[in-house]
Amino acid sequence: MNGEPARPSIAQAINQSTNQIVTAKADTIDAKILIVDDEADVLSFLEEVFAKNYEVLVVKSAKKAIEVAKTEMPDLIISDVMMPEMDGFELCNYTKSDFLLNHIPVILLTALGSTEHEIEGLNERADAYISKPFLVNLLKATVQNLLTSRQQLKKAFLSTSLTESAPIPTQDASQQLVHQVVKIVHNRIRETHLEIADIAQELGMSQSTFYRKIKSLVGISGNEFIRTIRLKKALAYLKHSDFNISEIAYRVGFSDPKYFSTCFKKFYNVTPSEFLQKQRVG
Repeated sequence: MNGEPARPSIAQAINQSTNQIVTAKADTIDAKILIVDDEADVLSFLEEVFAKNYEVLVVKSAKKAIEVAKTEMPDLIISDVMMPEMDGFELCNYTKSDFLLNHIPVILLTALGSTEHEIEGLNERADAYISKPFLVNLLKATVQNLLTSRQQLKKAFLSTSLTESAPIPTQDASQQLVHQVVKIVHNRIRETHLEIADIAQELGMSQSTFYRKIKSLVGISGNEFIRTIRLKKALAYLKHSDFNISEIAYRVGFSDPKYFSTCFKKFYNVTPSEFLQKQRVG
């Protein structure tokens, strides 16, 4: 923060032996990256590095980054440390302390190569800390790995049984939130008109905050997530109960059994009737 050396030029910031922009792997994740740097040349270079493979948002200040992050909900933030008014350490601390943004991975870039500053970055809960001059391929690989981890977590949220009794890591705030939502939906699963506004109210947060947080965490809208939980419960009923399809539809909050069957087939690629038939044959 204070007493920092003069800012490096773009030539000093990038390791010149690997400053070519390398195309990312074919399995690049569809993601949105927010890049923060008050130096126009560095910002432009980083935008060029990632624009071929991701949606890129660029801003020149940490305060603007917070504003953009809350509206755009990026999947990852790359920030320089040495910025006026609010530096990268402070931006990272704010992000990790904010309920809406705390699940977003943050990479800090800095010319400060001392162990003390690296420790400071990690103390502010940065997910990665890369010193300048950095290798472009190292930065790209770090971004790819963090985005892959986030994508796997999203898939995990949707691939589990989504039962209210499912164990969760007690220290993971994001998973705790998802677990709370699952529990609320299960408690009110027969309510046909249950919507995100009802759940947000029960959780004591605004509808817009809840909507953006859930969409960012699981990759689908709040109402789609509610429907997913209903369908997961319906599948459990089909496997382990003697209820007929119409009874199951009503029990999981669908007022129209035909619409329930349509949603079930769209989600599982098989109708409830076809699923039961396969169960009997199996």
